[in-house]
Amino acid sequence: KELLICIIGLFILGAINIYFGGIINGKASLANLSREMFGIMACTLFAITYIGKDFISKTINHTLTAGHRRNKVLLGKYITYIIACIIILLTNYLFMGGLYRWGQSFTESELYFVIVYISMGIFFDLCIASIPFFICILIRNSSIAMVLSVGVIGLISTLSQMPWDTVAYSIGSKDISLGVTPIIFSLLFIIITALLYLICNHFFKKM
Repeated sequence: KELLICIIGLFILGAINIYFGGIINGKASLANLSREMFGIMACTLFAITYIGKDFISKTINHTLTAGHRRNKVLLGKYITYIIACIIILLTNYLFMGGLYRWGQSFTESELYFVIVYISMGIFFDLCIASIPFFICILIRNSSIAMVLSVGVIGLISTLSQMPWDTVAYSIGSKDISLGVTPIIFSLLFIIITALLYLICNHFFKKM
């Protein structure tokens, strides 16, 4: 239900973007920062509703009292969340980019761009979208978790200007001017996400 709501919301935003966004073709829409922001915020909304519902209905408590280890419960929740986010992000790319004409000849080079750009974009977005999940796991109050999640994501997006999207675009375009920056950037995202997961796991065991 929560996933369906997020997908319907993205469809509405995609329709609004088509009529009022002033974007001329699919490639421009695909690389638009508003599309990036819509996807991450949809994942944040899903994290709040998905985890919040479990705490309100005490599903997690029942799972733990049934004898399941906390680290396995957390891992299971996180994997489910990541799969749902992949669906949300793919839907976002489809609605924001696929509803337009591409705007130029769709050659093998353009196909390579689409595959690589979307794959790298989803990778970076999943790392960013993991933050609301960790917040919602550690803070059981849905209202506080929502405010913190939206605030943190908004702060990251505003201060960073989303450079990961530029990196994904450069990789898809076979632009080598960035040198080893994409590799360093990718490793940095993996390390930070892994550290946040370990921190979340540590505190979740003590809750």
